[in-house]
Amino acid sequence: MAKNEKHKFNKTRLKYGSYAAIITAVVIAIVIVINVLVGTLSDKYGLTLDMTRNQLFSLSADAQEYINNLDQDIVIYTTFEAGNGDTTIENALQKIQAASSRISIQNVDPIKNPSFAEQFNSDKATSIARGSLIVTNPEKTRFKVYSQDDLYETTIDYQTYQQKTSGLQVEQRIISALVYITNEDTPMIYLLQGHQEPKLSNLTTLRTSLEDNNYQVEELNLAESDVELKKGDTLMIVSPQIDLSEDERLKIEKFIVNEGGRVIMFRDTVIDAASLERFDSIAAMFDVTFNNDLVGEEDTGAYYNSPFYLVPTYGTHEITNKLSRDGRPAILPVSGSITLSDIERTDIETEVFLTSSANSYAKTDVANENMTTTREEGDPSGPFNLGVTSKRVDAMNDDNSAYFVGFASSSFVQSGDFLSMFGNQDLVLNSLSWMQTEKGSDITISSKSLGSSTLNITTQAQLYTLMAVSIITLPVILLVIGLTVYLRRRHL
Repeated sequence: MAKNEKHKFNKTRLKYGSYAAIITAVVIAIVIVINVLVGTLSDKYGLTLDMTRNQLFSLSADAQEYINNLDQDIVIYTTFEAGNGDTTIENALQKIQAASSRISIQNVDPIKNPSFAEQFNSDKATSIARGSLIVTNPEKTRFKVYSQDDLYETTIDYQTYQQKTSGLQVEQRIISALVYITNEDTPMIYLLQGHQEPKLSNLTTLRTSLEDNNYQVEELNLAESDVELKKGDTLMIVSPQIDLSEDERLKIEKFIVNEGGRVIMFRDTVIDAASLERFDSIAAMFDVTFNNDLVGEEDTGAYYNSPFYLVPTYGTHEITNKLSRDGRPAILPVSGSITLSDIERTDIETEVFLTSSANSYAKTDVANENMTTTREEGDPSGPFNLGVTSKRVDAMNDDNSAYFVGFASSSFVQSGDFLSMFGNQDLVLNSLSWMQTEKGSDITISSKSLGSSTLNITTQAQLYTLMAVSIITLPVILLVIGLTVYLRRRHL
């Protein structure tokens, strides 16, 4: 190579090398500036990009709206030891704090300030665990306390029968606390007793869910108690096995007619169809009839594990619209059907929000010990109504209108496992919310799933396509790009 050509070659290499070094330095500087800027915005304003599949660190629209409309200050205390916090919980709280200037968050180290939590103990003998979260007003007159375990949702892995952490409930708990603190009146739910219904102590999951959503829950035996049902109360009837007395029936009827009563009824199929006729008369006040049958499914996509564990179709209704949008099904194990009156009345408004599929069938001979569970000739065909609402309209004063929600199954609320599955819990909470006329106490927030998504390959064609792209196509593309760059630089 001649001396001038060699000098020219070295000069060219120096030129392009300098350009590359400058570009590299500029890119690094830009990355550093962006990183600092994003960190500042995140720390100061809570501006972050949530890349999680379940939007784990983003507020739901309902929560955002409620927090934006807060009209009083709220303080959230965490009780983590210094340097021993829970990053997942802290990140979720940061999003909540960033949504409103009325919310402040403070951590109180329980080691340095051991007596701090005592002011929030309703029972001084019980200490608040480290890592707890306390939501209160500045005066500390109304508050809710959640342990660290309360902020996570756990479910049973039915393959190993071990408990596993499946969801984050920070947003759910905070909104529940905010509703409690900002609303002095707590809606009352009375669980009817005296007819072989399950006790409140046997409905732990249901009770916890209701109390977490700011309902006060108590048992009520109308035959023995002097308590009178009043406006704003809700009467919950779960799987009665023997009938009401006439006096009890009259008390419930008075509650419905005079107080604009709210009744939610979970009925089961019984051997003797005539044994619950006074309960039937309560439902009939809302043009609702519970049929003494069992609904089975032939559509494999409309049941869970068993043809009698129904996965109902959602109707267009305030109770089910969000569940439908989120793709969260309900499961009704062992359900009957419900019939609504065909007679149109201006004072009764009925709607259906749960139905079985067109391939369902009903077994009507439930008193027969030899009843078969498969479809037989003569069995009625679906779809059948499984969940309904009804409103007795008071044209003079809508506040006196009475509300009714009916389910033809009770098993999904009696079983904690079933109530925790899919959309069942929200189905119950949404039903109660639908009956609430005092809006503001009816907001329900679902937990954020911590589950990871998986890629399922179900056919050989999908497998071969994935192998071809990852093993052949991508490496060939990278090889071509590399050779092109090499050859171009070689001739510089």
